[in-house]
Amino acid sequence: MPKAKQKLRTNLLLLFCFTIIGLLLFELGGRVYFFGWSVLWPPNHASIPYLGKPRIKLPSSIPEIQIRELRPNLQTRYKKVKFITNAQGLRDKEYPLNKPADTFRVAVIGDSHTMPAGVAIEDAYHSLLEERFNNEMGTTNIEFISFGVGGHSMNDYRYTLETKASLYQPDMVVLGIVYNDFTIYKKTVKQQNLPPSLFLYTMQRIFRPSSITKGQKASWKVVDLQGLDGSYPREEYFRPNESYMTEHFEKIVQLTNENHIPLVVVLLDYLQLNPQWVDFWKELSDDHDAHFVDATKAFKGHNPYDYMIYRADKHPNAKANRIFADVLYDYFKKEQLLPAS
Repeated sequence: MPKAKQKLRTNLLLLFCFTIIGLLLFELGGRVYFFGWSVLWPPNHASIPYLGKPRIKLPSSIPEIQIRELRPNLQTRYKKVKFITNAQGLRDKEYPLNKPADTFRVAVIGDSHTMPAGVAIEDAYHSLLEERFNNEMGTTNIEFISFGVGGHSMNDYRYTLETKASLYQPDMVVLGIVYNDFTIYKKTVKQQNLPPSLFLYTMQRIFRPSSITKGQKASWKVVDLQGLDGSYPREEYFRPNESYMTEHFEKIVQLTNENHIPLVVVLLDYLQLNPQWVDFWKELSDDHDAHFVDATKAFKGHNPYDYMIYRADKHPNAKANRIFADVLYDYFKKEQLLPAS
């Protein structure tokens, strides 16, 4: 009997150890699958929303801006890349408010595609454009200053231009439009506290599926890009908010016209957007004498999965940003929007 009890205890201990090892491998394997091998490095792991708690935003000091703004003087990581902000809370290098002589400034306004999320700042499309044009220029210095903040929409674009970007005396404004810019966000958006575990999420799906939130689904899911291609935003979502988009866009146009500077509207995505969405922005731009660039055309026929930062997040990666930069570079050169070299 003692030997039998000893054997039972040994078997139970082995079962326990193998179970723990199995759960650990399941958790690690899932994280690698959704977020890539580099997620195993602790600073990268902590930089992913819902796994860690990257705090890159604070309430905006401008009452009209609905969504938070970036914290100034940050040195952290966000979505696996280094994330640094300057003293003004821009994810960019320091720029003096007073424009230096022989300088041509471009204010780049947008959301997480312009910030950009999950992309090193040197690989951002506006950084690539700044480097490329400066390599060609003689005495004129070209500055592309990024005012991109993840989550911003039309209301925030307008007031960012009015209260921040305009202080830098830009010579041109680039407005990066994405598929969800019809959204009217509320200022009091609460962060969801989600279990940062694939195992806990799996148990929740089995035993309490009704309690699963959108944030959880987005965190532990491979984005179906084929299912989105050409279908988003859905017409029933953006059509009711045409007046919202038009109202704030007209204010942006008014400000650029008053300062006699060109406005360039660019659709920033690697997926083929809803044709009615493309037509809406083209017609709106044409009606207000703004330039319009559809960067999505450059990705037609390409595999969209080559352009996402990782499987669970469809934000454009560095490769997509290089194509955005190429498209805009060609357009700027063709329209002669920047000083000649």
